[in-house]
Amino acid sequence: MQIPSYCRGCGAPLQSQDPSRPGYIPPGIMGRENLRCRRCYRILHYGQRDEGGGSREDHLAAIRRGIREAGLVVMVFDLVDFEGSWSEEINSLVGTKPLLAVLNKSDLLPRQVKPEEAEIWAGNRLQELGREPVAVIPVSSTRGWGIKRLLGGISAQLGNMGKAVLVGATNVGKSSLLNALERRAGEGVQRKGQGHKLSPVLTTSPYPGTTQDLVRVDLPTAGCLLIDTPGLSQPGRLSDILCPDCSRRLIPAGELSRKTYKVSPGQTLLFGGLARYTIVAGAPRPILIAFAAREVVFHVTNRERVDHILTNHSGEWLVPPCKGCRVQEWEEKALTAQEGQDIVVPGLGWVTVRRGPVELEVAVPKGVKVKVRPALIRPRD
Repeated sequence: MQIPSYCRGCGAPLQSQDPSRPGYIPPGIMGRENLRCRRCYRILHYGQRDEGGGSREDHLAAIRRGIREAGLVVMVFDLVDFEGSWSEEINSLVGTKPLLAVLNKSDLLPRQVKPEEAEIWAGNRLQELGREPVAVIPVSSTRGWGIKRLLGGISAQLGNMGKAVLVGATNVGKSSLLNALERRAGEGVQRKGQGHKLSPVLTTSPYPGTTQDLVRVDLPTAGCLLIDTPGLSQPGRLSDILCPDCSRRLIPAGELSRKTYKVSPGQTLLFGGLARYTIVAGAPRPILIAFAAREVVFHVTNRERVDHILTNHSGEWLVPPCKGCRVQEWEEKALTAQEGQDIVVPGLGWVTVRRGPVELEVAVPKGVKVKVRPALIRPRD
């Protein structure tokens, strides 16, 4: 029986029958070594977004297989989108297996935030969500911060020659993290149990759904094998309902944009044309601190001007969205936030209440969640 070949970048089984399915390559090159599928090739060489990904059911099945095979689950979070990274579906699949939480993109927080502060904050959040991790480790896969500590944490949990599986939502940076781990402790990449060694570079992109199936990376100097899994899109996350280009603009490419506003009842803080925070009542002139990617335009205006601004300027100077992603149907959510709390729109950003309490109406596109949590970034007095 012929052993099937797998894409070295995303793990999809290679095939030449259906260009619309994952793993497609032209028939003439089937059988060569170290192949990438057409989708990965286009992402790597042309920066193109290809929609030929697998279904959510396919991805869930792959995650389930990976968790079953491994002795340790490494759940990867995007620290600047923690609420959008938490997956109830993946959490339920983990069951009672030990879980190590990785806080990727920790370098995007303001520099005065210490890693140990983020570690304690995330550990508390996970406990509130019903999960007790064996460790919480902040890292930056792009800068290499925390990678040595993470390898040590994985080895300490697994012992010699164990297996760990990386799981997480789309765009948390799992494949980039795995590449960083491989550079530190590996010798090559394996696919689907094949014995030969391949290049260590996995396909990464700012678009969701790049990894399609299980990808195995041997880390001999750490004495373990890591299994990468497809990312899972999250219901209620704003970035998942936009076009790929708008979604990419919501992913910070550098340190978060941060602006402080003193607002009064009747005023609205706009996050581009994608969310609006309207002050209803509360402390005299509440102080709000807005956090988002640098491509998100913040704007404060009077409540009565909001509809005019959104109608005439959303998709122009008030971005994101692009004109094609302009919000057609809004949902308003009334809530109260205390001083020292964040009001989060997963996949977009958040507002920290610096002086409160404050009563707000938060409007977001239909189906998008809004959450209140303890502040991630505590102000320095």
